[in-house]
Amino acid sequence: MKAKTHRFLLLLLSIGIAVIFFFVSGCSHETLKGKPVNMLGDAGRSNSFEQFGGFITYGTYTDKYDVSEKAGAIVPPLALSNEEFIYATTDGRIIAFIVGEKFWEKKLDKGAVANGMMCADAEQNSYIIDSNGMIYSFNYDGKLRWKHTVTDSPLGESTLPCDLLALSDGVLAGTTDGVVCKFSFEGKRLWTASFPSGIEKTLSAADDCPLLCISSENEQDTLAMLSQTGSVKWKRATDTRLVKYPVAGKSAIYVAGLRYVGEDVLSNVFAYDFSGNLLWRKDWSLVPRSISVAENGDIFVNVFNAGLGDQVSAVFKMNEHGKIIWKKFFRYSIPTPVMISETSLAYLGVTSNTVGLYFLDREKGDNFNVQSFSNELPIMHAATVRPDGAISFAYYQNIGFVRADEPWFHKSLPW
Repeated sequence: MKAKTHRFLLLLLSIGIAVIFFFVSGCSHETLKGKPVNMLGDAGRSNSFEQFGGFITYGTYTDKYDVSEKAGAIVPPLALSNEEFIYATTDGRIIAFIVGEKFWEKKLDKGAVANGMMCADAEQNSYIIDSNGMIYSFNYDGKLRWKHTVTDSPLGESTLPCDLLALSDGVLAGTTDGVVCKFSFEGKRLWTASFPSGIEKTLSAADDCPLLCISSENEQDTLAMLSQTGSVKWKRATDTRLVKYPVAGKSAIYVAGLRYVGEDVLSNVFAYDFSGNLLWRKDWSLVPRSISVAENGDIFVNVFNAGLGDQVSAVFKMNEHGKIIWKKFFRYSIPTPVMISETSLAYLGVTSNTVGLYFLDREKGDNFNVQSFSNELPIMHAATVRPDGAISFAYYQNIGFVRADEPWFHKSLPW
């Protein structure tokens, strides 16, 4: 009888372990394999994460992978799934983590460090650009596939590599002194274009056609769309200094800038269709920091006051025609773009003493939750959004994250 009871308890224990393993592994299966992965949402840099459902707002959690190492993140880590990340460190390493464990680690050449947003293709090959303008491609298992420089000339002291962008058929790269090029995923240079007056650091695209802000010396910058083969489809000169990357929605392109009128600073938000026709323009006294666009065309603009005195930030919601639906004002800085989920908005709010991840109702703009990061180590003010809706921020001085998430067993529940 005792032997049967013992066997029965062992069977229950085995079943329990199997169930726990199933739930834990089930929480981590959501992967981004099968499509290109870019920071800021997608190739249009829309900051929309609606494909992931809703953001998780349950509580604050930390992942500290190796507290003995003082290196931290130098660019936002790239999520390949809920538990798989490509992490570029301040000492020039590229590390792949799976469920908090190192899967592989590489060192960049000649003392270089990553110096731009990373991306990945549909097969989860990763692409990194370093401070020397060298692009590296690693496969999922960490094998170096290829590496090339954006340009054969050394980068100037004031020249930065552009953030990488994965398109459907290759990777877009560039340098802020005006070189833009496209590589196939296999490493073949497909084309190179040059804009000697310089370009903005972050590139975006609409229907695989690159979008870039071309600098000018008279503070009248130009928005341009290139073809898929690198020729200029159209250019639209503005009377402003374009201060942020172009953002492409489903049917329109948005860009923001500053215009100086005497001693006054005015800001502008422009909307163009994909043929370069101006749809509308808004002039404000507040300065746009970033633009986000939802799948239904809703626009969320993060703005701040440029004068002296208390920091005031605001989030404006507009419809696709530029009509303001609501605006909310806050007494803190908002360094991140507004991130969009199916039902809510999220952004980082920072004062001299506090740091928190704020969540707003998407329809009305009401604040319904905040996760405090004030007691954490210094974090990067750029988010990594996992496909389960958890928002993470990497540490500057240690390898790891702080995140808004929920316990693993919550994710295994059917309700």
